[in-house]
Amino acid sequence: MIHLCFAILLLNIFFLLGIERKEHETFCFASTILLHYAVLLAWAWMFAEATFLFRAFVLSNRGVGGSRHIWVACFLCYGKYC
Repeated sequence: MIHLCFAILLLNIFFLLGIERKEHETFCFASTILLHYAVLLAWAWMFAEATFLFRAFVLSNRGVGGSRHIWVACFLCYGKYC
């Protein structure tokens, strides 16, 4: 959940920094890419959170998992879009 909040915070920061600076094409392009990455990051963490909740409540007899699942989610969410 902290990673999802961090992704939404990044989205807000990138939006606030880039919304008024349209005069430089390079800065506009960079802010567009960062905004797109932050949105994809938030969606990926929402999917990971849904997967963790599904495993915890529906598949409760198999256990929730340990830190290995968090590391896999971090790799997929942060590194998949780079």
